Amino acid sequence: MFKGRPLIIQFYHLFWKENYTKWKDSQDDEVAKRKFYTQNKDQFISEYASSHIAEDIAESFTEFVLKHSNKVRGTRYEAQKDGIFLSTIQSL
Repeated sequence: MFKGRPLIIQFYHLFWKENYTKWKDSQDDEVAKRKFYTQNKDQFISEYASSHIAEDIAESFTEFVLKHSNKVRGTRYEAQKDGIFLSTIQSL
């Protein structure tokens, strides 16, 4: 669907768009940031990954490199994010 689009655009549409307003509204309050992460924990590798889309990409890519194997493991979101990295690498 987003093949050939920049990685940040793919991540936004697939993982951030639905909750972007909630994420943005939580940025001025540490308690709200933690609540956002807790309510969406299954979508992120870590609490830090929920702090910004760029950090989500960085944390997800780090996890992808560290655990890469022929089997995609983890949550549904981790599998989708791994798929984006694999298709990006294959298109290089």
